[in-house]
Amino acid sequence: MYFHNQSQMKLAPIILFVYNRPHHTFATLKSLQQNHLSQQSHLYIFADGPQTDASAETLSAISEVRNIIRKENWCGEITIEERDSNLGLFKSITTGVSQLLETNERVIVLEDDLLTSPHFLSYMNDGLEFYKDEEKVICISGYTFPVRGKMPEIYFLRSAECWGWGTWKRGWDFFSLNGKELMDLIEKSGEANTFDLDGSVEYTTMLKEQIAQKNNSWCILWYASLFVNDKLCLYPGQTLVENHGFDGSGIHCPPSDAYDAPPSLNPVEVKSIPITENKAVRRKIATFFHEKESGSRLNFMVKKYLPDYLHPFLRKWNSYFRKLAS
Repeated sequence: MYFHNQSQMKLAPIILFVYNRPHHTFATLKSLQQNHLSQQSHLYIFADGPQTDASAETLSAISEVRNIIRKENWCGEITIEERDSNLGLFKSITTGVSQLLETNERVIVLEDDLLTSPHFLSYMNDGLEFYKDEEKVICISGYTFPVRGKMPEIYFLRSAECWGWGTWKRGWDFFSLNGKELMDLIEKSGEANTFDLDGSVEYTTMLKEQIAQKNNSWCILWYASLFVNDKLCLYPGQTLVENHGFDGSGIHCPPSDAYDAPPSLNPVEVKSIPITENKAVRRKIATFFHEKESGSRLNFMVKKYLPDYLHPFLRKWNSYFRKLAS
């Protein structure tokens, strides 16, 4: 079912987290502004503050970001919260989402390095409305991996992605900050390999490192919270979000072109499908990660002996052959 009369549907507020990347922030806001429901939506922007030892360059970038978020009417209504000090991504997102869900039953969440399709808000709001009473479903993702082969229009996975997503208060209530408890539950269930997407991604390692404070990932806790409670996330068959933060500008995203895929310009129909994980898509994504890992090793060896000026050509070469294979 596609909610054509979305003007009568209660639209979810959008949360955008920004910090010190003005060019990324502008591009993210511009793409959001071009969404079909942007001028009917309420956008909440949380601008993180500087660290105590922030350089003059960082302070200047933070100031530029704050000018950008006030520059245009990016959405129909905008509420801006500028923090005086630095919370960091983990605390910014977890407190910001919790804050909005105190007064709203659903939210859509973006970060400053995400480009969205013009149909992103329509799909997200449709999904949040259509599955609002389905207890098995606790989140909606706007991103899907650039896997090979034909994909269903929408599908469910027992995993959560955090590049343009949404949830309900009832879903966020499952979110646990206790990584050790989550890890214990995963190990006791004997599903560690399943949690690792059938051994294709080292999610258990990421969770253990989060517990040991070697990383500060809130997203691994969100995924683990969904997984141990046997819940599902809805995905589009073609991505409606592109992460343009893999250019070395982000703290949490090292340079990579493995996830490159422009947001689809086609609308996504949200409809009734079996409330169960799509095993065929799961296998495709596992294959994607296995091939990505193999490609990473090969690229590492090639780049090690390839002159720096030829690296951009290698990136284009890889992208070209991924498109041929899809």
